[in-house]
Amino acid sequence: MDIIKEALLEHSLGILLTISTLCSVIVFVALMVDLCAGWYKAKLRKEAHTSDALARTVMKFITREGSLMIACGVDIMIHFSRVWHIVDVKILDSVPMATIIWAIFLCCIEWMSVKEKAEDKAKKRINDATRLGLELAEEILASRGVKIDLNRDGRTGKEIEQKG
Repeated sequence: MDIIKEALLEHSLGILLTISTLCSVIVFVALMVDLCAGWYKAKLRKEAHTSDALARTVMKFITREGSLMIACGVDIMIHFSRVWHIVDVKILDSVPMATIIWAIFLCCIEWMSVKEKAEDKAKKRINDATRLGLELAEEILASRGVKIDLNRDGRTGKEIEQKG
C-alpha cells in the first residue's frame, strides 16, 4: 500500500492514469461515431433499428473498453515493476504505452468500420440494382420470345439462380 501512496505522491502514477483515462474517452468517442454512422446509414436505407443490433453494439462497447482497462492494468504493472528504470528509459515511466498502442489500434478499427460499412452497403445496393435490372430485361425480352443467355451455357439468369 505504501508503494501505491508513494507512486501517487510522486505524480507519475496519476499522470499514467490520466493518460489512460483520456485514451479510454477517445475510444468511447470513436465507438459513438461508429454507432451514429451505422444508425444514420440504416435510417437512410429505411432499415429497422433492432434490439439485436443494439445488443451487438453494447457487447462491442464492453469488449473494447474492457480490453482497454486490461491494457491499463498492464501499464500499471509495468510502472510498479520499474521496467523503464531498469532499461534506463525513465522518461517513459509515466507513459502508458500498452494503453496508448491499444487505443490507437481500436480507433483504427472503428475508422475502418465506418469506412467499410459505407463501401459495402454501396456495393450491395449497386449489385442489387444491377440484378434487378437484368431480371427486368430478361422478363421483358422473354415476354417477346427472346431468351437471354449471358453465360452462353443455354441457361437464363433465373435458371442459374434457381439451380445454384
